[in-house]
Formats: sequence, structure tokens, C-alpha cells
Amino acid sequence: MDERIRRGAAETALVDGTGNVLSYAGLGALACTCDEFFGQRHAERVAIVGAASIEVSALIAACLWAGRTFMVIDDQESNAVRRQLIDQFAADVVLLASPSAETTPANLINKLVTVTGRDLSKAARQWDDHAVLEHSERMAVRTPQAAAYCVRTSGTTADPKLIEMSRAAIEYYCAEFVGRYGLAPGHRLALWAAPTYDAHYCQLISALASGAAGVVAPMSIRNDGDAVLQWLREARITHLETTPSILRRVASAAVRPGASWPPHLTEVMCSGEWFDPQVARQVFDAAERCGAKVGLHNEYGPSECVLLTWHQITSEDADSDDIPVGKAIAGRTLSIEPLDGQSGSSAQHPGEIVVESEYLCRGYGSEQVGSLVAFPAPNGVPVFRTGDLGYLDHHGRLRLSGRRDRTVKRRGVRINLDQVEAVLHALPAVGQAAARADEADGQVMIHVWIVPSDSRLDRVAVLTQIAETVEVRLLPDRVVIRPSLPRLHSGKVDYRSLKVADSGDEQVEVTADETTLKAVAAAFERVLPDVAITGSTDFFASGGHSLLALELSAHLERDLGVRLSIRDYLAHPTVAGLAGVVDRNRRQTPQSVSTAAPVTLGEELTSTERPIWVWSQLFPSDGALNVVGGFITHAAITEQRLRQALSDLLKDVAQLRVRYVPGRDRPRRVLHGAGVARVDVLQISASADTFPQPEVDSSAYQPFDVGADQLVRAILVRSRTEPAPVGVYLIAHHLVCDGVSMGLLVAELQHRLGTPERRTSLSSLCVLPPARPDARLVQSAAGHWSTVRRGLKAQPYDERLRPNGAAAGASVVDWRLPTQPIRELADCLSVSRAAVLITLIARAVGRVLDRDQVVVETPVSTRTPDEVRSIGNYVVDVPLLVDAAGQDTTRVIEAVNRDLLAAVDFAALVPGFGSVRPGQGWAPVGDAVVVLEDHPPAPAVEIDGVASSATQLIGSPPRHALACYFRTSALAEDITCVVTGRSDGEMARALRAGADATLTTMTKQLSMRRFGDGQRRDSAR
Repeated sequence: MDERIRRGAAETALVDGTGNVLSYAGLGALACTCDEFFGQRHAERVAIVGAASIEVSALIAACLWAGRTFMVIDDQESNAVRRQLIDQFAADVVLLASPSAETTPANLINKLVTVTGRDLSKAARQWDDHAVLEHSERMAVRTPQAAAYCVRTSGTTADPKLIEMSRAAIEYYCAEFVGRYGLAPGHRLALWAAPTYDAHYCQLISALASGAAGVVAPMSIRNDGDAVLQWLREARITHLETTPSILRRVASAAVRPGASWPPHLTEVMCSGEWFDPQVARQVFDAAERCGAKVGLHNEYGPSECVLLTWHQITSEDADSDDIPVGKAIAGRTLSIEPLDGQSGSSAQHPGEIVVESEYLCRGYGSEQVGSLVAFPAPNGVPVFRTGDLGYLDHHGRLRLSGRRDRTVKRRGVRINLDQVEAVLHALPAVGQAAARADEADGQVMIHVWIVPSDSRLDRVAVLTQIAETVEVRLLPDRVVIRPSLPRLHSGKVDYRSLKVADSGDEQVEVTADETTLKAVAAAFERVLPDVAITGSTDFFASGGHSLLALELSAHLERDLGVRLSIRDYLAHPTVAGLAGVVDRNRRQTPQSVSTAAPVTLGEELTSTERPIWVWSQLFPSDGALNVVGGFITHAAITEQRLRQALSDLLKDVAQLRVRYVPGRDRPRRVLHGAGVARVDVLQISASADTFPQPEVDSSAYQPFDVGADQLVRAILVRSRTEPAPVGVYLIAHHLVCDGVSMGLLVAELQHRLGTPERRTSLSSLCVLPPARPDARLVQSAAGHWSTVRRGLKAQPYDERLRPNGAAAGASVVDWRLPTQPIRELADCLSVSRAAVLITLIARAVGRVLDRDQVVVETPVSTRTPDEVRSIGNYVVDVPLLVDAAGQDTTRVIEAVNRDLLAAVDFAALVPGFGSVRPGQGWAPVGDAVVVLEDHPPAPAVEIDGVASSATQLIGSPPRHALACYFRTSALAEDITCVVTGRSDGEMARALRAGADATLTTMTKQLSMRRFGDGQRRDSAR
């Protein structure tokens, strides 16, 4: 950099699309200013908060020049994520590099030194070229092993990690980059990658080190091929490094009539995705059309080694089926480790790609701050297993074959493609199966190719078996029937040769009446309002899924009187296809009303049952719908005695014998006869009255099969070391436990163990469904929930709140809130305590996520107080949209109270809210769930003259990432708040801190309101 100033201080170093230019002299002055500022504060690690801009790129270069380790944090990240990254990076200084970053809350930075990019740029104006060179010579010399930068990477497990790359690694790579692509003064290299990625630093350093100009690309154009093409032409870009998907858009735009390849663009490098040879051919053809020549390159490598291989694409590659990623870059040793005991690797048997290099990062974390988890280094040189599969062709070039795991994420749910194939192979109608995930318009679609086990089976027969057997979350988006599957020489399926639109597909033509066609199209428009509907519109390809299919079925049944099943949607996903099915079913269905079987309680699931049933089908291996209660006793409880007591209870309480059996069109509620109850005996190493008990939790949350299992079971817990006490736990599925509350069930079981001849009066009251509401209530409820739905549609789902793979309740944060201010707020505003507590959590969530609007779910009863006291509660979760940023907290509380009262009135008619919010997918609609638990003291029940004590209810594990339970009683001075959920503890702890701060603010506003009311009363007097 010193040499650049000596040769041409006024030459352009950085430029952007708005006319901002920074010379090498200006960049040197900024570097000296940073070195002076950081040195005075003994700062070595700098967190830069900002977005893609010439200012951020300049500050990155200045930090590198000044020898400081930096990390860039996007200013669009939430406060919680910024705080987490700053802490993990152990920053000494936070550099706020953009106007939006300057709004970072003070509590996010705590006592760290902060400075704005504007202040540093202003101070840099005092330096002239001579002073810059003098100061640069006095800068502390950093060792090659010193960390240059820190970035986030997913590693091989999809879990974000921090890695630090040494100065030697980045300098060596950039020297190779400059030499390979011929960068020199006069060239213009696009700084295309976002500044939070290491590719940005490679592009930046390569441009500056070669004397070329770095041109900052605007983020707004990246999804528009025409806009990118125009920018490349106007910015006179000579070198572009991007992804194949973006290059595809540029190439498509360049071959349109009147368009042409940018005349200055001579080198294009791609990485990060599979390079489609057709895109390479488009690029070559577009350049040749205007007489230009372009070098096209395919690159590959994980962030852990910056880049591993590169390859210049030839015309022969563009006409092949696959483009290699080339040979290893100097300083890197590439090897292929065979899998499954194979002796070598090939196209048919790829192995895992392994890299060994002194230019690898040393591991995950930072050695400087003591958080390093080092990679193995058996020969003194770090070795990294990439998790990618590949092989070396006969030219010694690396070719990629995918990942070791085949896990994809569709609509927020992780799905293993091998599991999909295994499920399909188990079906009698399926002879062979292959599953592949493809992306279309940003949506992951799972396509399945089937070879029937019997050639006489048609497409509908195969699809029928798939739809009736495969669990909903694994259902494919499209099924292609083929006579055979393409194979590699090894005999494995050739996935790349599979075609989604195949001439071998068996199509079932069903003609439809024009009136039916219009009615089906109108129903499509209701559930897919943002899609232009035609006769060929494909339900699943247009964003539809199984939850929306239930809603669409309801519209079609109401309008046309025909019920459709999920298999009908799979077999005939288009408007025309479903219309044909509707007409066919009308012709085949007798007009007389069929009589239900005596055991069927009702074809229609209630609004409270439907979302619970759907969740059980989406996630059959999840025990989140189990409700658990129990007691500890010194009485002599045997397995046989407990089984007899529970069997008697099942016999007397009809609701406990309900199951939900899949039918041809939809699930049926079926009442089974009383049988022998299931009792599991569990021996633990600790005493039965010692908590927590991980073994009990694990057993209690084993899921039920709602169609086949008795939805109530018991666990008898014994200690291996002492005969007494014993623990008795009752586990019920949410579908039946809400019919008879867990507290009543546990008490009833205790009484039956003590008095076997006891009978209950619950049986006549506990069978669902509730009575139909009157028409006026239905109309009012529809209007209310329609308004709620519109509000939810305007609130994009936050990916940070998507329930992760953590065990439910794995992290628990609890604390106590004083009852008095909560009660005073409720009394002063004439609202319920629930409204105050929901507002408290909503505003705390808003603080954590930096959101103005927060969606809170809370359970609301659908039964009268008398019913609750006699047979237990039956609740449904309702969403409330809360203004988390409103200045007047009291008005927010009052609005929440109004919405809560309306939700109570219309709870029995609440619809489902699956996939209502943009990006929600299968996740719950709420950002958090708030549950108010009022625990009256449980009366002691004697068994064999020995008192038993109820255990603290384990409760069903939450489906949300954030779940808040407020536990109180009438006599308690404090409210216990427990925050748990399917996320790590960081978010729960941040929520606690936000709730404490919010309660303080709410209390102050209440005091001010009281003071104002007092003044107004005095004035009135």
C-alpha cells in the first residue's frame, strides 16, 4: 500500500455507483487515523457495524493496513445478534460505519469504545501523503500468523461458527488471485460479495494490491439480471466474481434482443454453487456475438481455507454434463478420503474432500481470546474434512458429487431425502424410488421418481398409497412415474439425469365442467391470493402445502359439496385436474346421506382439535403434545394395581378413549372400547422424589400415534436403591387432556388407587365436540379473525424464532416478578392481569428482536367457568398482534385487553393460522407464547392411609422458540416467570433482561399517569 501511494497517490482505490471516489492517498490517511485511534486505546480487535458501501470497504482496508483484526457485522442484524457477535469476537472497539449503524442502542455496546466512520473520515483529512508514509513506517509489524479477520461460517454442521484467518493466508491467496486473473492498474474489480463474507476481503485486497480499482456493487440490483448487466456496463467492470445463479440471470439478459455482453468484462469467476454448463454456453455465446472474449472460471472451497481449487472453463466444458472445479491452489493439498471401506474414489464412488494446508484457519473460535476448537494437525499442518463429496477425474481435476448428508429445509422443516426414499421403498406399490430436492423461485421442492412394483398399477393407485401412508412432512411436492430409473456404472441412481417433466410420466386426464372449473379457480384465489390463477396453476408449485390444502378443501366442500383428500391434490394438483376430480366424485357419490358408524363421534374436527391434530401429523416423532402430571407416595403401588386403576378410569371416562383415525377424506373422531391400560415401569438411580429426572422426562415425552394408540398411559417410577417412595406419572395427549384437565385426572387416579370401587361423574360431560354456535356469532367471529389474519400477513416471520433442533425445554430461565405493580397496573387500567403480562413479554420480545410489532400466542378457554370446575378446561391458542414500540404503554395494554376479550368471545371459532405470515412455513404463528398458570394448592389424597403429594407438573414442551409461563396463586407475593422453548438459553436470558427493563418503564408510566390524574382532579376541585 505504501508503494501505491509513492507511485500514484491520486489514483482511484475505491469507487461506488453514486460518484464517491477514494484515492490511495485518502485510504492511507484513513488507515493512519485508525492506527492512531486504536493505538491510543490499546485496541487490537475491531467490530465494524455497517452495510455494503464504499465507507465500509474503506474501513476494512484501513483496519488491514493498520494491522488490526476485524469482523464486519451487518447493521440489519437484530440487537441480540449484534450483541452476541460482539461478545464472541471479544471486540475492543465498535466502529459504527453507516448512519443506520449509528442508531445502535447504548446497552448493546455496554462499556466498549465506539467511534463512527464519519468521525474517522473527518480526522483523516489532516494527513498529507508524506505524513501517511512516515506514520506507515512506524506502524507495528504484525506476524504472518496474526489474525487478519473473523467471519461466520456454517462449517459442516449448518451451525454458525466463527473462524479467524491469518494475514499470511489472505495475503498468499490474494497474490495467487492477482497473478491468475491478471489484475493490474487500469482494471476495475467488482466488490460483489457482501462485506460480512470473506470473499469481499479477497476481492478488496486483490484490487488494492494490484493497483486496480475496487468498485462497490449496490445490493439492490442483485436479483435483476437486466439491472446487473446495465451496472457492469456503466461501471466498466473488467473482473467479476459472483455465483452461478446470478451469472445465469446476467447471461439470460445479455442474449435478449437489443442487449449485449459488457464490452469491458473479460474475466468472470464463479463459486458457491454448482455451475450449470448451459450457463457457461450462454456466456460464451453472448460474448462471441459482440466480438468479445471472456475468461470463465469455476472455483470451489470452504471459508476455512478461503478457496481450495479453481478451473478455467473451456468450450468443451460448456458442452459437457458437468464442469470440474479444478486443481488445488498453491499452498493447499487436496485429497479424497474413500467412504464405507472403499479402496479408492471415482465418479461412481465419490469420497470426502479433505484439505491440508498451513493456510487453513486453525479451527473454530479464536486462539487470541481462548475459544479456539482446533482442527487436527497430525503432521503439524491443520487438516479439514469438508463434508463435501467428490473425486478426481483422469486429468486430476476435482469434480463435486454433493454432500455427505442429504438434508434439506423445506418450508422451515428439515427433511432427509434418504428417509423419504426409505419410506417410499417400504410401500407395496413402490418398486424403486428416488428423491431429489430442487429449488424454484426460492422455494425448495421435493421431487420423487417412482417405478411401480407392478406395471399394471397406474399413477393414481401409486399416489393413493403414498398419500395415505407417508407422514405429511415427508410428502413430495411432485411424483413422477417412470418405467425405470437412470443408473450410474455403480448401479446407484443417477440423480442428475432425472427429469421433472418427463415424457414417460403417466398422466390421468379428467375433464371438467366449465362451471366447476370457475368455482375451483375461485377457491384457489382465496387461499393463494398472490398467484395469478389459470386452469394450469399447480397448487404445490404455487406455494400451496398440506395446511392450505385443508383450507382449500373447506372452500370446495362448502361451494361444491365435494370433499377432497390430500391424495387428490397430489394426483391432480392443477385447477383443471382438481375440477375434473370434483365432477367425477359428484357422478360417483350417491345423493343419500351416509350413516356414520356407531363409534364415530363426528366427521368434523373442531377448531380446537384441528391444529393439534395437524401438528401431530406434521411431527409424529415430537412429544410436544404430551401433557404430564403425577404424584409421589410411600404407599405400596404395584404395576398391576396401577394398571387396574387406570383401566377403570378409562372405562368410565369416555373422552379418554377417543382416537383420531385417518379416513378417506379427513380424520375421524372414533370412540374405542375400554381396554387394558398401558403402564411403563421405570427404574432410576436417584430417589423417586428427587428432581429433575431426565429419565422420566424422556419416557414421558415419547409421542402417541393419535390414530392407533390409547391416548393416555402411566409411568411407575421406582428407585434402584430404595423401595419407597414411588412416583406415579400420568401422560395424556393434548387432544384428550384438555377434555379432562390433568389435575382432575391425577386426583381421580389417586382416589381409585385408594378406593377401587369409586366411580366418577365425568363420563357424561367429557365427549367432544361442543354445540354449534348461532349464526350471528359465526358471522362476528369470521369478521374478527379475518382482521387478525390481515394483520398477521403484514408481519414477516423472524427466522431467529424458528424452533431449532434443541430439545424442548433444554434451556430454562426463571425469575420472580413482584405481584404488586402488575396488580396495580391492571386495577388502574381496569384490565386483566393477562393483558398486562402479555404486553410485558411482547415489548420485551420487541426489544430483543428490534421489532415494532410482535405476535404473541396465548391459550384461551372455550368452556364456561362451571364446565372448567367440573370437567376441566379446553383451550385453544389465539394470536394477538401487539404494538411493541408504542410510546404510551397504557394504551398498548388497553388494546391488548380489548383483543384478548374478543379472542375469548370467538375462541370456539378460531381458524388455523398455519403459514399465514410470510416465511412462517410450519412454525407456530406466534413470536412467543405466554401462558398464565394459576396453581391452587392441591389437596392431599391418602392411599392406604398414606398421604401422597402432587409433583410440579412437567407440562407439555413448547413448540415455540420462546415460551413464557407465569405461575402464581392468589396468596403469592411474587409471580414466577419461566422462559423456555426450542432455542438456546441466550435468547431466553435476553428476554428476561428485556422484561425487567420493560416492567420498570411500565411502572414509571403508571406513576406519571396517576400523578397526572391527581393534578386533573385537583384542578377540577
